[in-house]
Amino acid sequence: MIPASSCTTALTASARGRVGAAWVVALSLVLPALTPAAGAEGFPLEPPDTSSPRATLKTFIENVNEVYRIYQDEGVTEANRAQFATLSARALGTLDLSEIPPTQLKTGRRETGALIKEVLDRVELPPYEAIPDAAAMQALQESGAPPRWRVPHTAITIARVGQGPRQGEYLFTAKTVAQAKDFYERVSHLPYNAGASPGLYAIVVHGPGWMISESWIVALPAWMKIALLQLAVWQWIALASVLVLGAGLLWLLSRWTRRRKRRATVAWHWSRLVLPFGVVAVVAALIYLTEDQIGISGTVLAIVSTALWVALFVGAGAGVFAIGTAVAAAIIASPRIKPESIDAHMVRISTRLVSLLVVFYLGVVAAQSLGVPLAPLLAGLGVGGLAVALAARPTLENLIGGVTLFADKPVRVGDACRYGDKFGFVEEIGLRSTRIRTLDRTIVSIPNSQFAELQLENYNRRDCIRFDTVLYLRYETTAEQLRYVLAKVRELLVAHPKILNEPPLLHPSIPNYVRFVGFGEHSVNIEVFAFSTTADMGEFRGVREDLLLRIMDILKEAGTGLAIPAQTTFFTRAAQPDAARVDAVETQLQAWRAEGALPFPDLTEERRQQLTDTLDFPPAGSPKGPPAPARDESTVRASNNPGVSKK
Repeated sequence: MIPASSCTTALTASARGRVGAAWVVALSLVLPALTPAAGAEGFPLEPPDTSSPRATLKTFIENVNEVYRIYQDEGVTEANRAQFATLSARALGTLDLSEIPPTQLKTGRRETGALIKEVLDRVELPPYEAIPDAAAMQALQESGAPPRWRVPHTAITIARVGQGPRQGEYLFTAKTVAQAKDFYERVSHLPYNAGASPGLYAIVVHGPGWMISESWIVALPAWMKIALLQLAVWQWIALASVLVLGAGLLWLLSRWTRRRKRRATVAWHWSRLVLPFGVVAVVAALIYLTEDQIGISGTVLAIVSTALWVALFVGAGAGVFAIGTAVAAAIIASPRIKPESIDAHMVRISTRLVSLLVVFYLGVVAAQSLGVPLAPLLAGLGVGGLAVALAARPTLENLIGGVTLFADKPVRVGDACRYGDKFGFVEEIGLRSTRIRTLDRTIVSIPNSQFAELQLENYNRRDCIRFDTVLYLRYETTAEQLRYVLAKVRELLVAHPKILNEPPLLHPSIPNYVRFVGFGEHSVNIEVFAFSTTADMGEFRGVREDLLLRIMDILKEAGTGLAIPAQTTFFTRAAQPDAARVDAVETQLQAWRAEGALPFPDLTEERRQQLTDTLDFPPAGSPKGPPAPARDESTVRASNNPGVSKK
C-alpha cells in the first residue's frame, strides 16, 4: 500500500507543491470530453481505438501516460484542462464498467483506471507487435477459439464484447475491472517499469477537491497523510465531520417540523414537504462532498455511497407521497367536494396510486443505480404480490365496490335512500365501507362489496312524489252521487297548484286519474292517483293532507261518506241520506247532461283551463311558512325535463 505522502515524493521537482491540484488528474479520468481539445488533440470526439487487444492496451497506456506527462510538465491550467478530459475519456473508454453500480461509477472508474495502470506499470508486458491485432483476432475467432487475450502470466483479460451498445469492441473485461484492487495489492511491492506513472493511484485516491486548499494538505503533519483502510487519516476526519454535520442538520430540520401544529389544512400538508426534500438536499450535498471533495474510495466508498444513495431515494419517495397528499388536500378543499364523500376518497386514492407508481419507478432506478439485479427482485415481487392479493381479497372486493359506487353514483353523501328493505341517510362513502344513519339515529356500516350489490332506491333523485289513495264509499252511495264525487275530485286535482297535470317525462303512460275501480266487500271503491310538483317529502305531506281534507269536503257535499268495514245490526230505523242534498246532486247532473258538459270519462279542455290553479294553497287562514328549500337536483331535472311542471 502506497502511503499518502508518496503523492509528493513520486513527482518531479517541478511538480512539487501541487498536491492540492492533483485531484484534477483523477477527475479528468472521469469526466467525458465536453469541450474541444487544444494543440495535438485535433479530434476531441474521436472514440478510443478498441478494434483489437493490441489497440485497446495501447490506447489505455498511451493516453494515461500522456495525462501524467502533461501534469508533470505543465501542471493543470485552463489551457490544457480540455486536453486532460479528452485523453482521460479515451483511456477509460477501454474499460468494461458495466458491473460497477452507477452510484459508485464516477469515483469507482477513476480508481479502477489508476489501479490497472499501476499493475501494468509493474508487470512485464510483451511488445505491441506480439499482441494480437484485428486480423489475428478475426482468424482466432474463425478457428472457434474465444475472442480474448490475456496479459502473459496474469489474469488481466481483454475480450470482445458480445452484446450491448459496445458490441464488437475489445475491452478490459468486467471481471478484470472487479479484480483490479486485488491485482494491485499483489504487485504493489514490485518496482515500476520504465516509462511508468509513479504514484498515480495515491494521487487518485488521496487527492482532495477544489474546496480543500492545496496549502492545507501540504501543511498537514505526516501522520495525517498515512493511509488507514484505504483512506488517509485526514480523509477519515473530514468524512466523519461532514457526516456528523449532515446528521445534525437533519435532526434540526426534524425538530422544526415536529413543532409545527398538526392541523389538517392545505398549508400544513404542503409544509410536510420540507423534511423529505431537506433530506434530499442534505444527502446530495454529502454525496458531493464525500466523493468529489474528500475523495473516498474502495470499501469505504461502497459502504458510505450506498447508504447515502439509499437515504436519497427514501427521502425522494417520502417527498413524492407528501406531494400526492398535498395535491389531494388542495383538490378536496374545493367547496364542490365534501370531505367524506366518495369523490374525496377517490381523489385521495388516485393521488396515492400515482405516488405509488412514481415511488415504484424510483425504486427500480435505485436498484439499478445500486447494482441490485432486478430479475430475482421482480420475480419475488410477483410471487409476493400474488400472496398479498389472495390474503387481501375482501379488501380488494370492497375497493372495487367503492370504485363502482364512484362511477355509477347511485347515492351521494346526505341522500335518503332505501337499501334492500331498510331506510336511512348516507353519512359517508369510504373506500372500504359505506356508513348509513338509520331512522333510529344509529350508524350502520356496510362493506362496499355488499352495498354495491343491493337494490338502492335514492329518494333525493326523484323529481316529484306520487299521491295514491283509494276512497272506500259506502254502498248507500247512488250512481249519481258517485258521478258527482268523481267529477269534483278530478276538478280538485286540476285546480290544485301542487298537482302535476302533465305526466312525468319518464312515465308518459301514467297520467293523473280518478276512477271508479270496483265493488268491495263493504264499499264501492274510487282510486285517486296523481303526482305532486314537489320533490320535498315535508312539503308533500302538507299537500297530501290538504288533498285528503278537500276530498272529505267533496264527499260531504255529495251527501255520502266513507264505508265502515263492519257488520251493523239495525235495531232502529237506519238514517237515510239527506234528500235535499241528493236532489241537488241529481239536479246538477241533469244540468250537465242538458249542456253536454258531463265530465266523463274526463273533463273537457275548456273546463280544465277554467279550473287550473284556481284553489288557494295553503288554504285561506293558514300561516305562511318559509318557502321550501331549493333543491339542486330538482332544478337540474326540471331544466332538462320541460314536462315536469304543474302545467
